Amino acid sequence: MRLGHWMRRVAALLLAAPLLACLFSCRAAGDSARHRALTVCLGARPASLDPQRAFEQWETRVFARHLFEGLMRPNFDGSGWTGGVAEDYALSPDGRTATFFLRTDAVWSDGLPVVAEDFVYAWNRLFCPECDLPYVQEAAEWLSGAQERLDGAEGAALGVRAVDEKTLKVELTAPCPYLEALMALPILAPLRRDQVEGGGLFGETEGALTTNGAYCLKPEKAEGTIALARSKTYWDRASVRAESICFSFLSQEEAARETRAGRLAVSLVFPEGEQEALAAEGLLAEAVGTGSWYVAFNTERAPFDDPRVRQAFALALDAPAAAKAMQGKSAVAADALISPLMRDARTGEAFYAPGRYALVPEGERGEAARRALRQAGYPNGAGLGPVEFLVDQSDEESGLARALCEQWRAALGVEVRLVVADRLETVRRRWEGEFQMARATFANALGDPLYTLDAEITMAAYEEASEEYAALASRARSARDAQARREALMGAERFLMENAVYAPVLFYGQRWIQAPGLRGAAFAPGGEMLLFGARWEGDFA
Repeated sequence: MRLGHWMRRVAALLLAAPLLACLFSCRAAGDSARHRALTVCLGARPASLDPQRAFEQWETRVFARHLFEGLMRPNFDGSGWTGGVAEDYALSPDGRTATFFLRTDAVWSDGLPVVAEDFVYAWNRLFCPECDLPYVQEAAEWLSGAQERLDGAEGAALGVRAVDEKTLKVELTAPCPYLEALMALPILAPLRRDQVEGGGLFGETEGALTTNGAYCLKPEKAEGTIALARSKTYWDRASVRAESICFSFLSQEEAARETRAGRLAVSLVFPEGEQEALAAEGLLAEAVGTGSWYVAFNTERAPFDDPRVRQAFALALDAPAAAKAMQGKSAVAADALISPLMRDARTGEAFYAPGRYALVPEGERGEAARRALRQAGYPNGAGLGPVEFLVDQSDEESGLARALCEQWRAALGVEVRLVVADRLETVRRRWEGEFQMARATFANALGDPLYTLDAEITMAAYEEASEEYAALASRARSARDAQARREALMGAERFLMENAVYAPVLFYGQRWIQAPGLRGAAFAPGGEMLLFGARWEGDFA
């Protein structure tokens, strides 16, 4: 599945890893509005405020969500998607044409209306041969003509046009089951031609950035910060709670100190060595999300080209014990790739229930693993030789990778050697097939299980190699009825489990420190903070 675009996918997967940021209160003595003001600390300064570069760097994604708004937007509580610039849309009977109706009160921060042509201009700017940004490839697979434009096809036309100022027609390559999530990506936000081509649009000074989101740039700011103010022109301004947001950049130690002093409200950045102390002080909080950590097998390279060997290694894992080995991380044992916490954006119902793939009873897994290895010709691991497990530094530091190696040795008698590389290198080797087993993580930025099957490296590669799985995945994509779609998705995932294409280990989330009083801060499915509804309850320091 389109493996030639691996670098775009690599960047997307790097951004899907657990993310770090922190949020704390702007407090000014005698300021009666201090409870409405927030200061957000990010791990690094964004390289650009251009929304089309939004997924190039996680910090930029946070800015893009608050400064710009696409046809759709995340719910402010992070629960799914809702109308943004588009107040409604209609699909053609075949699901391949979407007509979006723009709000009459959707305007830019300078008061000019947001019009359909702003989307046409922005998308034509995005889909060009020079573009090599994360998530552009994912969008291009659904938008007619986009892939051809990325490939440099002469005369290729993008399937988007302005019917009139407030009506946008979008041609799709196929019915898209996560269309609302796709249209909420910051890379597909509108842009003004006069602003972009006038130069200096994406600077960090007042007047240099015209936005259409809930916030705009604020002129007053302390050195080393980027300040935002609630937009006076935003169509849903009444739902935006914080009057201003001041983005700053603190170290882990500074964040812990400021929290203890009562000046920091929330921080995902803190010294891991202080977790016990922070928990004892009542400052530590955690939540498990929809991100998955699992072992990917190279199904085209010995010994894992044999499904019996893959099954043996998958069954030998003790996921609950592995989850406990994750030092400093929020995690629970996983029995599948797609988290049961993932919900249908329209109905709010969970897609799946836990324990849906109990292929072997828990008490029989060890013996089943050894039996599968014997059937593959490696009794007690004899003749298998050392097996390499590709991981990144964080897996080694957390203790998880070594815990898995010990589980395989104890259950199968197989020596597993760690190959440690940085994250970019681990993803590159997976794309190039330069591994036997590899760690893999996937955080679903679009909040739909099909996106995992579409975008994750292991599943994309296996779809090219297996006609049976390709047919199952195709059925999942084409199913229109909600129940039929759920059954098709489960059928595709069950096939992957039965053939041990991967071995689920855990679902990971986030752990952070938080002072009392802050309510309403949320996280989008991709992991970036949503501060639209953040508010203070009661006194704060």
